[in-house]
Amino acid sequence: MYCSNCGNEIDCPTAVCIYCGEAILAHVESYKKTAEPLSLLLAMFSFLVPPLGLFLYIYWRGSALRKSDTAGLLGFFGFLLLVIVYLIIF
Repeated sequence: MYCSNCGNEIDCPTAVCIYCGEAILAHVESYKKTAEPLSLLLAMFSFLVPPLGLFLYIYWRGSALRKSDTAGLLGFFGFLLLVIVYLIIF
């Protein structure tokens, strides 16, 4: 996780940034409470369409790390499944 004030990486979820003293826990709690069903649906759909997972990973990388990681992983596993099915069939 990164501090929204100074940009330094923070390893564990804490109440304040160890570098600048900015309150962090409030940002984490508000992030957890805001759920976007459409983005979750897009991330899940990236399993079926792996290029969509790559696109969403790149698109969300700067703003929403958690969503980008989910979309990237699902896209990767979808691609792996397609390769395995292709190898089995042909």
